[in-house]
Amino acid sequence: MLTSCGPLARPPAPTERPVQVRDLVGIYHYESRIGKVIELILKEDGTFEQTVPTTPNPTHLAGIWKLKGSDISFDNFWTSSFSDPEKRDEDSTAHWWVVDSYFVEGGYAIFGGDNRDPDYWVVRDEQSRYKK
Repeated sequence: MLTSCGPLARPPAPTERPVQVRDLVGIYHYESRIGKVIELILKEDGTFEQTVPTTPNPTHLAGIWKLKGSDISFDNFWTSSFSDPEKRDEDSTAHWWVVDSYFVEGGYAIFGGDNRDPDYWVVRDEQSRYKK
């Protein structure tokens, strides 16, 4: 029996299929620890934009994303602080990877989250992704 304190008993396995940047370019939305929806835009030139609905004003970040195999790395990515989810955790890095889509045969999704605790990570699939 698998148990977990979050929504997933075990994270999905990274895809074993070859992935290219163009397979992931688009707009993704995911719920953060602060209970609000964060927008993540992955661009084909290797940059990303992230909008975090912090109070009193949204936080807008930009940075570089890289794809190596099925691993996605981000420079300057928002991860929420454990002590105050409205604040950014400056010491944390994001860990995301590419998984096979649940909804589109042959498609891809991304898996990760806005903090270091994988119990809060989510799969973002084509249903939450919109091509620009």
